[in-house]
Amino acid sequence: FEIDSKDALIEFANMVSTNTFAPYTAAAVVANIDMTGVEWTPIEGFGEFTFDGGDFAIKGLNAPLFGTTSATIKNVKIHNAVVKATVGDNTWAGGHLGALVGYPDGTTVIENITLTGDIKVEGPMDKKGAQRIGAVVGGFEAKSLTLNNVTVDANRGSYVKGNLYVGGVAGQPICPVSMTNVTSNIDVY
Repeated sequence: FEIDSKDALIEFANMVSTNTFAPYTAAAVVANIDMTGVEWTPIEGFGEFTFDGGDFAIKGLNAPLFGTTSATIKNVKIHNAVVKATVGDNTWAGGHLGALVGYPDGTTVIENITLTGDIKVEGPMDKKGAQRIGAVVGGFEAKSLTLNNVTVDANRGSYVKGNLYVGGVAGQPICPVSMTNVTSNIDVY
């Protein structure tokens, strides 16, 4: 499934969340995508598939690219993401928050990922939900999580904010985690 525009990305998200993506085994981004001004609903679904960002930039996300997923996510560049939760429940919106994935589940592989520009990931500090927050991935109880070649190279003033289990890359991993060549320069509060 080729993703060449914001409309195609929205279509892909709808297909995964309604379980109609099953005929496909992979999605590939084939152009830069600007999501600025789009009220993004994260890709939610449990099926084994590969999402290949093709080293194209996905710009202007206001929510995690993926909410809950167990997939291989690779070659994704996220630029200028401002991901702020507005509720205090235990979903990606309040308790599991990251610019790439809110809640990795199952067996999740994340590789060749870059976050650049102004990156702000923040839970509601006055609510219980401001926990398990990371720049790339939030909280998870997956079977396993693999992070290879992940870079957060954010502009000055970028940050990750929460009140419990907050990290420059990941929030709270409750599973076996393998990290190789993972770096982050983002401020953590």
